[in-house]
Amino acid sequence: MTTRGKLIRNVASNWARIGSGVFWGLILTPIFLKTLGKSDYGIWLLVNSLVGYYGLLDLGTRSAVVRYASRSIAKSEDDSTNETFNTALFVYTIVGFAALLISFALGFILPRIHGFAAGQHPDATLLIIVIGANVAVALPGKLIEGMLSAIERFDLSNGIGMGFAAGRNLIFIVALLRGADLVTLSWILLVTTIFEQSTIALVVARKVPGLRFSLRLARKSQMREIFNYGIHSVLGQAGERLRLYTDSVVIGAFLPSAAISLFTVGQRPLSYLSKLSLGVSRVLTPAFSRTEAVATNERMANLLLLGTRGSTLVTSLACLILLVSGPDLLHLWVGDGFTESYGVLYALLPAYLLSAGTTPVNAILLGTSRHQRLSQVTIVEGLINLGLSIWLIHPLGVLGVAIGTSAPMLVARFFVLPIYACRNIDLPYRTFLLRGLAPALPGLITGGIAGWLVKEQLPGNDLWTVAAVVATTGIGYLAATVFVLRATNDPIWPGNRRGSSRVVRTESKTSPSSAAILTEADPSDGLRILLIAYRFPPQGGGGVQRPAKLVKFWSRAGHKVLVLTSEPEHAQLVDDTLLDEIPREVERIEVKDPSLYQRLHVARSAARNPIAQRLLQAAMFLVYHCATPDLVAGWKRPAERAGTAAIGRFRPDVIIVTGPPWTPFLVGETLARNTGLPLVLDYRDPWMQSYLQLGRGLIPHLRDARIERRVVRQAAGVGAAHREILRRLPEYGSEGTRRIWIPNGRDPDDFPSPAVAPPSDRFVLGYTGGFFRWRAPVVLFGVLEELLREGRIGPDTFTFRMAGSVRPALGLIAADSPLHGVIEVQGYLSHGDSVRLLQGSTVNFVLEADQEGRNHHTPGKFYEVLHVGRPVLLLCPEGVTATLGRRIGGCWIAHPEDRTAIREVMIDMLDRWKSGASMPRVNPDRLRFYDRAHQAQRYARFLASLAGRSAERSERRIRAAGE
Repeated sequence: MTTRGKLIRNVASNWARIGSGVFWGLILTPIFLKTLGKSDYGIWLLVNSLVGYYGLLDLGTRSAVVRYASRSIAKSEDDSTNETFNTALFVYTIVGFAALLISFALGFILPRIHGFAAGQHPDATLLIIVIGANVAVALPGKLIEGMLSAIERFDLSNGIGMGFAAGRNLIFIVALLRGADLVTLSWILLVTTIFEQSTIALVVARKVPGLRFSLRLARKSQMREIFNYGIHSVLGQAGERLRLYTDSVVIGAFLPSAAISLFTVGQRPLSYLSKLSLGVSRVLTPAFSRTEAVATNERMANLLLLGTRGSTLVTSLACLILLVSGPDLLHLWVGDGFTESYGVLYALLPAYLLSAGTTPVNAILLGTSRHQRLSQVTIVEGLINLGLSIWLIHPLGVLGVAIGTSAPMLVARFFVLPIYACRNIDLPYRTFLLRGLAPALPGLITGGIAGWLVKEQLPGNDLWTVAAVVATTGIGYLAATVFVLRATNDPIWPGNRRGSSRVVRTESKTSPSSAAILTEADPSDGLRILLIAYRFPPQGGGGVQRPAKLVKFWSRAGHKVLVLTSEPEHAQLVDDTLLDEIPREVERIEVKDPSLYQRLHVARSAARNPIAQRLLQAAMFLVYHCATPDLVAGWKRPAERAGTAAIGRFRPDVIIVTGPPWTPFLVGETLARNTGLPLVLDYRDPWMQSYLQLGRGLIPHLRDARIERRVVRQAAGVGAAHREILRRLPEYGSEGTRRIWIPNGRDPDDFPSPAVAPPSDRFVLGYTGGFFRWRAPVVLFGVLEELLREGRIGPDTFTFRMAGSVRPALGLIAADSPLHGVIEVQGYLSHGDSVRLLQGSTVNFVLEADQEGRNHHTPGKFYEVLHVGRPVLLLCPEGVTATLGRRIGGCWIAHPEDRTAIREVMIDMLDRWKSGASMPRVNPDRLRFYDRAHQAQRYARFLASLAGRSAERSERRIRAAGE
């Protein structure tokens, strides 16, 4: 069976046993109360609580045996297994006899102590001795059962336990209905325990290979090893017993025995809740041990978050039902006379919720041998519990005991232990809260509101009313929880992890020259590059050309490239023709983006109901202002998982990440930190130190500066398409980070030959790209309207041909404007068709908006427009683009808001076209620096220098460690 199958089987069997215990507890408690009465039932609970402390005699032996026996069984070391088991069995045999002797002593001493609640019972002595004998028999049996845990057969031990529990409880019911007393029940308990432990011993002898029962195999050296590990476990158990059994003892010492029943009724449902989470924790402990040995802190953190999230989601539903309908459920369960139990329930509820949700914290501390701190905290918690309970029992009664239990549990389980565990695996506590506990909040809020509304409409506490409230609460919780899990692609939800990424090899149409280059290059001499680009072919639109061209020319030069990108499922633009130039040996890992904003956008587009559209739009607005660092933040976790697997297989020399969006930067940061690989950040646009008028949500605006500073400091190098980005990086304290300017450029392969000729009888002003709120040709539209009214241009002689995302700008034109008669919109075109549009234009148009009074940003489209060779109408402020336009030539240049200059330029170009005069020409020799192949070569040299320097540092560290 696979590891995943074992995990599911073991957790399921643990939960089945817990469910069985809950079932029998719900049935037996009212029967005990009705047949024995509150007083005798309280005595039964008190005596069981007292002998429960016998578990301290375990001395941590069972947990040590499970650890060491599982290790030796895995290595097929039968001798070591037998020595460990029989040494522990020898210890447990002595402990069993000690427990029996202690029971005899307590049986004669306790009933004679004045004020001891059970002392008033005539058979108290015999009752204590027999129940103590039951524990004495069970102690060695628990050790033998631990061998089934060592071979990961929780299902067998749970199956045996459930079977004997059912038989024992049925005998209890028959005996109680026939008038049995407490002593009879104690004898039934002892006899069934003997049969149960004998059965377990027989099963272990058959299922554990090579195991022998012989005390002669006990070894003194093994005893020392077991005690060294177990001492902190027993201290932790002591604290646990202080927490679990102190309440009944304190109540029995200061209040009548009936008060123990009042407390137990309110506390019992919550104890079942703790057992439910322990069903996960027991399985996670060995998983943490294995993960610590073979993986990084990130894997440990992911496992902790996954376990915490799972425990919290499971236990939150039960807590929510108890919060909404707890008193009604208790009334249906035990009847009248237990009003004080309601206060106990509500006082304990928050602490038990958080304690149950964070049980994987205990598992990670046990599984990584950090249980010393766990035992210390648990003991302190138990002592504070004892002190507070004694202090508060006089003024508040059983409610005071509940508060005394809840307060230290809340502090220890929500703050102290999680913070300590997170610190040991480099996991921020805030991340633990947000990704471990917070996912339950939507379900708690939704289910709570739904249950409260139904409860208000259906007053009463009869069975069907309570069932309706509970059902509504559960449905509301489950609906909200399932929505959140699916929307965030949480691996807890079945199917989310599977299919979250896929490996794709490109079927390219490589030109003969490219194939020749690839054949001649020796890949062993090249780099192995992991490129992380959220947008990559077949996605189209802005931001795709730069990574696509880098991959094309790196691969031609003999470098091995692996691309980690997003699935194009929800991409706004898809252009399959872009794959034609990606070499076929380039592998793409496409990772599904589960981000909530993307899903809301798809749902809103599909919605037909206006109210649903508004609600979805409101939700998108909230996500826009909360998602950090951008709207694809949900892609981070699945991309990190896919990237980690890819690195293990591909073994790259360097990681390069291109943005925006900025979530890939965080993916690269995590992968670089965990692997030690050099990280290079490729800025196509600025992030926080921006000179562009880019929209940003409220919370990202407040937090992203700190995030960018952290990522830049992690990077070994930074590349940027614009010099201004590099100039502003020192503001993040990154002066020592190596930097390189890699401008966007042109690829001669993109331009068909012979070129498409522009028409001779019509002036075509061509534009491809996008218009935005902050970048729209408003003034140019006004000038063209004037020229239309003056008759200088008309629908028969002039066309403004646009392709791309230009609709936002068209909304700025008045409905009755004559400009509509000369504008031709072709929508999104493939890259090849976009180039042909530029070639077929008389003059091509490029627009850059005012950026802080100066232009710092040269759009990638400008290089393609220049390579076409047609004259260019360049509207931009003074700055880098205007300077480049003057140096290359072929441009009419004006400020985008200077109406006079734009009008003069338009008249000049129209007059030249009409008269047949020469137009400005582009100097192609000055464009060679901007060839994509040349820029890819420069970038590769930069990456190689960083990869080499990183390797040298690694070699020095290894050499130093050896010396």
